[in-house]
Amino acid sequence: MKKLFFVFIFCFHYIYAQWDSDFMKESRMVVSILDSLLGDFHFKVIQKTRQDSANINRYNFPEGFIPTYNPDTYRERIKEICSVIPLTYNEDVQKWIDLYTVKLKNTTPILLGLQYVYFPIIEEVFDKEGVPLELKYLAVVESAFRMNATSFAGAVGLWQFILSTGKERGMRIDSYIDERRDPYKSSVHAARYLKDLYNIYNDWILAIAAYNSGPGTVNRAIKLAGGKTNFWEIKQFLPQETRSYVPAFIAVAYVFNYAAEHNLYPVWTNFTYNRDTIHVINKQISLKTIAEQTGVDLQELKDLNPELKIGVIPYSTKPYVLRVPSKVVEFAFQNPGFFTKPDQKLEIANLTPSNNNLRQYPTYSQYKNPVIPKDSKLNYHRVNAGETLAIIADLYNINLKDLMAWNGLNNYNIYVGQNLKIYTKDFQAATQKPSAVSNPSIQNKTNQAVIKKHVVQNGDTLWGISQKYKGLTVDRICELNKINTKHKLYVGQTLLVEEKN
Repeated sequence: MKKLFFVFIFCFHYIYAQWDSDFMKESRMVVSILDSLLGDFHFKVIQKTRQDSANINRYNFPEGFIPTYNPDTYRERIKEICSVIPLTYNEDVQKWIDLYTVKLKNTTPILLGLQYVYFPIIEEVFDKEGVPLELKYLAVVESAFRMNATSFAGAVGLWQFILSTGKERGMRIDSYIDERRDPYKSSVHAARYLKDLYNIYNDWILAIAAYNSGPGTVNRAIKLAGGKTNFWEIKQFLPQETRSYVPAFIAVAYVFNYAAEHNLYPVWTNFTYNRDTIHVINKQISLKTIAEQTGVDLQELKDLNPELKIGVIPYSTKPYVLRVPSKVVEFAFQNPGFFTKPDQKLEIANLTPSNNNLRQYPTYSQYKNPVIPKDSKLNYHRVNAGETLAIIADLYNINLKDLMAWNGLNNYNIYVGQNLKIYTKDFQAATQKPSAVSNPSIQNKTNQAVIKKHVVQNGDTLWGISQKYKGLTVDRICELNKINTKHKLYVGQTLLVEEKN
């Protein structure tokens, strides 16, 4: 009997050691991915990195202290997480919680900061597609918010689609563009794929497992388990990666909801994808050329548009929506054909084209001698949200270079509430113009309609914008801006609109 007991103990330790070894193997892959975040571009462009532990540390934990709790505490906390997806607590989940809160305690704060970059994008998409918002935590498990993450199996991007699945789901993947790397587009396809998987199993946990290993693998596990459809009852028949995938998802949901309880606080980044957009059409152009002509940082353009594999927008008669810093929008106003007129010679990916015929983006050195118009009076314009220097110059029918010279500006950065000097003869008439700026040089004389510029505000929709202007329709907005009704609007984006007199 004693011998049998020792055999049992030996077998138990062997099985546990094997399971623990599998976990360590899986966790090492996660640690490797997360370690790469330390050099991620979000934090290379950061102006000021800070930890808000002084404000968020409501438990007054000393720096470096690692709190520990009993299993009942973890179990009760997980129950408190608002989720339509059943979140289970067990030893598998605990191991992943320990990984994120202890072993990765120096890296997890980076993830906590990046959630403010990516979760708003994912939540907006998931809400529109009708899937549970808590599925957003899968993005942390999949890629740790890295757009260029690539697995050993060739899965790429935020949601780790392999090439074949990506193309099956309708994603564009070619030599120039890989939509798996775009946070918006890949999130749409991830939501739809997860929804399709849920329709197969009517169970979100099984849908999550199938997202990792494929429905065929999950179906086979269900069959081997005698028809059982509970993940925890079939997990022994699943691959090790999938067995870890669901517990990791639950652990991430826990950590992001109870970070302060583990003395973990977000490291913030000033990076955001919520930028202005430019439509590029009928020409092939590299981000390098755009950076050279506009004076913006090339790496920033690449970071804003991670789906451009070689940094080149391919030629197309359909508009390509490029995310850009506001400085590029100013350039586009002054050079309206730069992004829309075809060149005589298409640009090759790794070559710099001749730019002799292109207007150079103006610099402050050109504006250092202000010229004050005769008989004009000095007034001040208070900058409103969404306004740019080009819009303000257009509002008062003055030159952008004069506006910059009058205010001693050496770049195009302005802020809400800033007072700008304006020299004009009729300031009152200018201030009475509508907030959407009229462009008198573009008019439709047949129906006496005026083309204006509308700066997208928070909550704007195509239909809502159409109601703000007399005689304007959604179709006309789409026609003027070369977009369709499914086009996503961004705060600060400038749209052409038409208003009839």
